[in-house]
Amino acid sequence: MSEIILWEIQFFLRSLILGGILRASYDFILILRKIKYAGNIRIAVEDFFYWMICCYFIFGLLYENNDGVLRGFAISGVIIGMAIWHFGPSPIIINLFTVAIKKLKNFVRKLKIWILRKK
Repeated sequence: MSEIILWEIQFFLRSLILGGILRASYDFILILRKIKYAGNIRIAVEDFFYWMICCYFIFGLLYENNDGVLRGFAISGVIIGMAIWHFGPSPIIINLFTVAIKKLKNFVRKLKIWILRKK
C-alpha cells in the first residue's frame, strides 16, 4: 500500500478512537444524571459544554493531522467510534457504575446514622 493510504487509515483509526473516547466521557455525565436528579436547564448546560469540548477535540484532530482541512472520513470515523461505544459497552458500564455508586452512597448513609447513634 502507498504511504498516503496508510496515513489515511491511521487518521481514520485515530478518529474512531477519539469518537469512542468522547462518547465514553458522555457516559460520565449520564452516570451523574442517574445518581442525582438534573433539571432541564442543568441538562442543557451540561450538554452545551460537552459538545463545545467535543468540537475542540475534533478540531484539534483535524488541525494536527490534516492542517485543519475538513475530511468526511474523519468526521465519519468520530461518529462511527461514538456509535460503537454507544451500542457496545456503554449501557453495561453506565449501569454498573450507577448501581455501585448508589450502593456506596447507601452504605455511607447507613454508616453515618450508625456512628451518630453511638455518640
